[in-house]
Order: sequence, then C-alpha cells, then structure tokens
Amino acid sequence: MTKVNLSPAVLGRLTRDSLFWLATVTPSATPHLAPVWYIWHDERLYIFTGGIKLHNLQANPAVSLALQDGMRPVILEGEAAPVTSSRTFDGVAARYRARFAWDISAEVGPMQLIEVMPRKILNWSGETQAEELPIPPPQALASEKASPALQRAKARLHREHIIWLATVRPERRPHLVPIWHVWHQDKLYISTGEHSVKMRNIRHQPQVMLALPSAMDVVLVQGVARPAPALADELAPAFLRKFDWDFRNDSEYGALVEIVPRKILTWQGDYRHAPSRAL
Repeated sequence: MTKVNLSPAVLGRLTRDSLFWLATVTPSATPHLAPVWYIWHDERLYIFTGGIKLHNLQANPAVSLALQDGMRPVILEGEAAPVTSSRTFDGVAARYRARFAWDISAEVGPMQLIEVMPRKILNWSGETQAEELPIPPPQALASEKASPALQRAKARLHREHIIWLATVRPERRPHLVPIWHVWHQDKLYISTGEHSVKMRNIRHQPQVMLALPSAMDVVLVQGVARPAPALADELAPAFLRKFDWDFRNDSEYGALVEIVPRKILTWQGDYRHAPSRAL
C-alpha cells in the first residue's frame, strides 16, 4: 500500500468526522455517488456497505471519498478491498457499535466490510425515506405542479454555493471535487479549467453525478454534462450575483459547463434506511 503522510489537521478530521461521500464507477463506466459512514481504525479506513456501491466496488475497486464539508474538503483516492481477517472485522465492528450504535455483525443480506487503501489524499484549508424525484418537462419543473420535495431540492440547488461533482476518468477511476455552481432554468452550470481533470473527464464520459454537501439532508443529481462556451454571456450575470466572480475573465477557470439533470434523489436523516434503489 502506498504510504500517505497525514498532517495533524487531516488526521484529526478523519478521526472526528463520521460521513464520507463515496464515488464509485458503475460497470457501464458512469459515476455513482452516495454517503457512507466510515471508521478510521489503526490508520486505515473502513466502510460497511452493500447494494449498488458494493456491486460497483466488486467490479472496479477504484474509489474517491470526500469529507462532506465542501468549504474545507478532504478528498481521498484509492482502492477498496473486502476485509477477510476476522480479527480486523471484530475490531472495526466494535468501533461501529461504539460510534453509531450499529452492530454490523448482526446485519443480514449481501453487505461487506471494505478497507480503503489510499493512494492520494488532497486537503484544502479553507424518518428517513429516499425519494426519487421525476424530472418533468422544464415548463412543469418551474410550475406549482412540481412536488414539494422537488421544489425544496430546487431551492437548495439555487441557494447553496458548493456542490460535489463526480466524474469518471478515461481509465475508469472516479474523480470527486467540490465546485461552485449555479442553478439556472432547471439546469446546473459550473465553470472550470479548459484542460482540468473535470473537463477532460466530461469530454470522455458526459454522465456525471452531483451532491449537495450535507450527507444527512441529501440532494443527489444524475445528469449529462457538456461544455457550453456559447452560453457564457447568458450565465455570467448569475455567477456574478452569486459569487462576485466573472468567470469570463478568469484564464484558469473560465470554461463553462452545462449539466442537464436526468434524475434527482433526495432524503433526510440516516442513509441506511434509504431504499437501495435510490443509492
């Protein structure tokens, strides 16, 4: 395993925090993003999971994880492997019981304890029911016919400043990063570098997944992204109002991307009680 040197600040975050955003890659090479509880134990990271996440990891062990605070992101990239040692399982299970009051050893069904072996860590200082929200035609999305849950999700997408963006690299590894965004006429817009990892990934695989930062008040968006330089003048005022930033004058992050939502998932509270179809 590649040794990753952790600063005291990052080690403190990994020890104190409880939730990661987990990005995996589906067998069809599209990104999948979901919140997971984790345990940092004996200088290693463990998650207990099942469903789509486990299915993806069994096919492709590459992962990217992000602590949920988009203002002070810590992003870990690495590989996942099932835990086969009963001693390790028992030690991590004891931590799950103490921290989350969750006895993972009593769980039934196809779930596994996974160890994440980090290759790289990036750090910047700076009653639950999942609901799949159908995306109506744009004119209906803006009308009173939209469901209360969809209206609330739209309001948060409009109001909040940072969103997590998951894309897939050409070698089928997930890439996860926080980014400023604007919600305009029922679409999401971001501005990034013309030659950034995000833009290269989008050109190769336009299907993306996004998440607002809170993993206990979840809004997930599945969509299709495309570079949209022709819309720069139309979107610049919205970015200027929200961030006091004219991306057209930014030589490093001035490439506009449009994301058309195809599906929105939302739930509040404990992610374990969300139906697997939504995760």
